[in-house]
Amino acid sequence: MKRTLFIHHSPLLRRFLPDLHAAVRCGAKALASEVYAEIASVDLPEAEAQVDREAQFLQAVDASLKVGAERSRWGQTPRDAFLRAALVGWKGDELSAWSSPVDRETLIAWAASHYGGPQEDLVVSLDALELQGLFFAVHPSVFETPCYYCTFDPAFLDELSIGTLYKEDWGTWQHDYDASHGLTWRSTGLCTGQGSQGPSDVPMGPCLGASCGWLLSGKDRCLWDLTYRQISGRAGSAQTVELGPSVLAP
Repeated sequence: MKRTLFIHHSPLLRRFLPDLHAAVRCGAKALASEVYAEIASVDLPEAEAQVDREAQFLQAVDASLKVGAERSRWGQTPRDAFLRAALVGWKGDELSAWSSPVDRETLIAWAASHYGGPQEDLVVSLDALELQGLFFAVHPSVFETPCYYCTFDPAFLDELSIGTLYKEDWGTWQHDYDASHGLTWRSTGLCTGQGSQGPSDVPMGPCLGASCGWLLSGKDRCLWDLTYRQISGRAGSAQTVELGPSVLAP
């Protein structure tokens, strides 16, 4: 779980991080910038830019934590709802790994089935949980709408009353995925569709994005019903997407 977006990590930063956060939260960003510049050995303009980014991070996280369970039909906070969605998908389903990335609308719908309250509460929490590292967007230049995968970071489950029941599963998945796919899956997500290439004993592979056979063969959606972004031309029945550096990057 990300507790900061500061990019210069050190034992000194860990020591003073609570004080920096306290300063940012009370509006003393100038003081926080001076302290961070000294800790990270960066010039003041860079420190100010990082403190501004950190302030946005804290604002998003704090906003998500302020929303309680009062408006939930099931007595869950929005953050609880997303954790349960990450564990099982729809309310009533069983623990399962993710077969593919999911689009933002589906992820919110999963959480809504656990929350039973206003959708705007869920949007606040999803934005915070993405910043904190529970979910990440995959191939943003390839898909029409944001599509996410889960990091399965067990630290998040400490927030959930039933979380201890599943921490070992998430830890095992992380270990196994790292062993099979290195760190690639942590930026691309995994897919049991066209992306499941490689040795026969590997059950899934990284989402291939612009290299996916479904896109290259002219489909407007992949096997998992994720819609590809703007179509720029056709070659016979094939449909192509304009590819730039951001598309080709993992």
